[in-house]
Amino acid sequence: MNTLSRIGICICLAATAWTARAGDHFDQAVAEYRNGRYPSAWGHFYMAANEGDPDAARVALHMLRYGPLLYGGYWDASSDEVADWTRLAASSKGRLPPEFQPARPPVAGVRASHRRAKS
Repeated sequence: MNTLSRIGICICLAATAWTARAGDHFDQAVAEYRNGRYPSAWGHFYMAANEGDPDAARVALHMLRYGPLLYGGYWDASSDEVADWTRLAASSKGRLPPEFQPARPPVAGVRASHRRAKS
């Protein structure tokens, strides 16, 4: 194996490791968020956003802006981080959107809406 091939393999392995690490932070952040551990979730979203994860950047910006109102907490990020996350969040990269799942199935015996159909 020549030197150029070895360098290419090393670059591919490094890129894979970087992607896996950023994904680990995002997955951990989602798990913490779902369990209501918002400060911990913020920390993981923060790290993943700084590692280049567009979805983490979107959520981190949301939590930064609405932290006091929705989560009862204040988080901090530098103006450079906010600018980077804004550019990153605007990119088309990221995970595929989740498939829509209704929150719960309709309950039997519930009356239909009394709204009139528009004519």
